[in-house]
Amino acid sequence: MANPVPISVLQKIPLFASLNEVASQELSTFLKKESYPAHHTIFWINEKGDHLYIILEGKVQISYTEDEGKEIHLNVLQEGSFFGELSLIDNGPHSGTARTTTETTFLTLDRKSFHHFLQRQPDFGFSLLQVLSSRLRANTAGM
Repeated sequence: MANPVPISVLQKIPLFASLNEVASQELSTFLKKESYPAHHTIFWINEKGDHLYIILEGKVQISYTEDEGKEIHLNVLQEGSFFGELSLIDNGPHSGTARTTTETTFLTLDRKSFHHFLQRQPDFGFSLLQVLSSRLRANTAGM
């Protein structure tokens, strides 16, 4: 098994900031560290997904390709941001393409570990819902 991610690293990530020390320690054993060069595609739109990605360092561009083939840039995510959660939660395909814009280091959490952690730490599910609700509000505020 890989070395656990230090709790101090997890506490800097907004999604995990509310976890207590025991939960943080448990979560750290499930996370894997991955690094990719700039311009690397993490996943493509409509591709099946089964991982949550948390950015430790670097930047990731999320984009959508219209039916006519035009690529629409939706967001650039930075340190502390996460993505891939929709496919992780509902087992559906990715709703966008994720591509690094700089050399980027991630923590990843696979679906099996995510479900196991949620069963053992149900309060994390509430925190996740709060973060997702905030994202939805922010994304629809300008509509």
